[in-house]
Amino acid sequence: QRVLADLATNNGADPAYAAWRGYSLFTTLGANTSGTLTARARTGASDAIVGTAAHTAVGVSIAAPSLLNATTHLGNILTITRTATGVTVRGRIAGVPIEVADSMPAATRFDAFSLWAHPGPLGSNGRLRLDNLTVEKSITPAVPSAPAQLTAAQTALGQIRLDWLAPVPAPLGYRLERAGPDGVWLFVAALPSAATTYLDTTLTPGATHTYRLIAYGEAGPAATAPELALLADTPHRAWRRTHFATPENTGPAANLADPDADGLVNLLEYALSTAPLSPGTAPNVRVTNIEPALQIEFLRARTDLTYEVLASSTLEPDSWQVIATNPGVVSDTTPVVFTDPVSVSPRRFLRLHVTAPVSP
Repeated sequence: QRVLADLATNNGADPAYAAWRGYSLFTTLGANTSGTLTARARTGASDAIVGTAAHTAVGVSIAAPSLLNATTHLGNILTITRTATGVTVRGRIAGVPIEVADSMPAATRFDAFSLWAHPGPLGSNGRLRLDNLTVEKSITPAVPSAPAQLTAAQTALGQIRLDWLAPVPAPLGYRLERAGPDGVWLFVAALPSAATTYLDTTLTPGATHTYRLIAYGEAGPAATAPELALLADTPHRAWRRTHFATPENTGPAANLADPDADGLVNLLEYALSTAPLSPGTAPNVRVTNIEPALQIEFLRARTDLTYEVLASSTLEPDSWQVIATNPGVVSDTTPVVFTDPVSVSPRRFLRLHVTAPVSP
């Protein structure tokens, strides 16, 4: 609250409020004549009527005694509302209805309102007394819109990148949640207002992850962006994506396809860490006779496959027996060397058998 100096030349120039931004409501009256109740917008050092068209509802003729000569008016109320395009002033003062639509820029802040009597034409100072004055500040926080165009893409094994368009107005921030196959939503991250992307590296390979992104403001959370589900790559799917631009077990990328026609299907190319589109890369599988037994050497390059060493003495289809499962250690540089435990046999054959999960 500020009390203005009782000066004939006051007219809003009092240094006590020379710095504030706000509105003034005042009367301009001539002696024994009707006057006009007018609203002004003040922007710091000076105040001025914003525009005649904006204040036509305020410019109402008032009989001179109605606001002067110690008259009393009850039930005065004034509401100032910030809108998307400016400020609206509504109310009823001294029985006069007021409605002003002011196009104050959104960046302009106002923090005061004054009621005063314009002294000029009357040749005397105006005084205004307010009793039982109550000032209330009420803020209705804006609820942000939901983020738009939420997308998700695999960027590397175990990584999903999410992108979205920020809503207008900008939210205070975002909450990212993720649900697994059990449908339980879990907190992933709290993101700042300026965020439009997030890289999730806490994935379960081979599981479908469903995301929802919630923008929130002072009024709480907004509507949620449409949920988005994506299957996180397994190592095998990531390998296909790298070489065939698709993670799916179909077409040239299928397990039993041989797109480079080198006699090695894709599943074995993956298992032995060779290039599926380059026929010049030979498989690292070798069987050696180390009297009196056979020895097989191969790269066991993957953890998600099953490697079996099979042996036969007759080559009959039903004569092959598994003599080792996942022998040695996993490495794409150091081969597994396995020796056949049967050392006495007139004939002996070894081969490598590789299987993948049903839905790798």
